[in-house]
Amino acid sequence: MRVSCLRWSLLLFVAALLAGCKGKPAAKAPDAAGELKATLAQLGPEDARLAERQGFCPLMPEVRLGEMGPPHKVVLRGRPVFVCCRNCVRRAQEDPDKTLAALKELQERGSFPPK
Repeated sequence: MRVSCLRWSLLLFVAALLAGCKGKPAAKAPDAAGELKATLAQLGPEDARLAERQGFCPLMPEVRLGEMGPPHKVVLRGRPVFVCCRNCVRRAQEDPDKTLAALKELQERGSFPPK
């Protein structure tokens, strides 16, 4: 009798688990591109367009602009450059020629990071 009750309890438990899963909607994958656009939109229309066109941080080319919050704008030799974080702002200002060369490489590659 005790084994029979245990089996019925187990069967009811499994049935309750399965019934609970049916009515839930499937989880949606996060929209990474939409999140990046929303982050870049915090810059303003013109800067957002420039940052989106640049695509990646020239000093950390594996980091897409907007992944670490709104990118930072630095003007180097009269040219606006976007970097991913405050640390990169300092590095860009310390060596503007190196930063501009890295930006040129990104643009020649089509703004895609190295593989």
